[in-house]
Amino acid sequence: MKPHPATRVIRSRFSAVTIFTANRADGPGSHIEVVEPEDALVTRPALEVEVRQLPPGGAIFLSHLITGESLGAAASAAFSDSPSFDLPANICGLLEASAFTTVLCRES
Repeated sequence: MKPHPATRVIRSRFSAVTIFTANRADGPGSHIEVVEPEDALVTRPALEVEVRQLPPGGAIFLSHLITGESLGAAASAAFSDSPSFDLPANICGLLEASAFTTVLCRES
C-alpha cells in the first residue's frame, strides 16, 4: 500500500483528538476530561485536513502499513497490541479517510 503523502499517525498519551475537535467547534468550549490516551489519523484527501480517532490497535496497524509491511504482518502486530482489534473496521476506516493512494497486491 502506498500512503497518501499527507497521511500521519499521531499517538498521544492525552485525549488529543477530543481536544482538537473541541477547539475546532463553534460556540463556547466545554470541560474536557483529559485522562484517556488517543491515537489519531491525520489526512488531507481534498486539501482539507481531517483528523479521526483511531480505534484500539489502529495506530499500530496503520504504522506498519505505512512502512510497507504486508496486510498480514500489520494485522498480526495490531492483534498483538490489542486483542479487540477489528480488522474489517480498520480497513474500511482507512479507505474512507483516503489514507492510501495505491493498494498493491503481491503474489505469494
